[in-house]
Amino acid sequence: YLLVGGARAHVEPENRSELLGCRFVDYPGMNILFDIWAGHHFGRKAPPFRSLRMGGFIDSLHGAIIMLRHNMGLSIIPRHCVMDPLRDGALKEFPGPNKRPLQNDVYIATLAGIALPARIRAVIDVFRGMKR
Repeated sequence: YLLVGGARAHVEPENRSELLGCRFVDYPGMNILFDIWAGHHFGRKAPPFRSLRMGGFIDSLHGAIIMLRHNMGLSIIPRHCVMDPLRDGALKEFPGPNKRPLQNDVYIATLAGIALPARIRAVIDVFRGMKR
């Protein structure tokens, strides 16, 4: 998950008080993503979602990305949803105080006795080969 904003955003929240001074674009599920992101960057001193200052609310992730492109605030967005806008410079990532990337654990479950296609086994082997 990434903290992203419009390309013209002039804030770089490096600490808790700077983060709480920013406006955020809220969308359904953003509260959960924010809690995960803030926990990664601030640990037990993470600000709660309810303490954020909202610049707007929209009912879809796609709409939130459009609002971000128009510099209406910051938001926490899954990386794969904003790769193109980041690449073309429409959005900008703010890395947060803990410069390490946020990564979730991947759990793989398969049905016993079911032969998996080769392409699925290849993907599973890639995940099994990754180490933190």
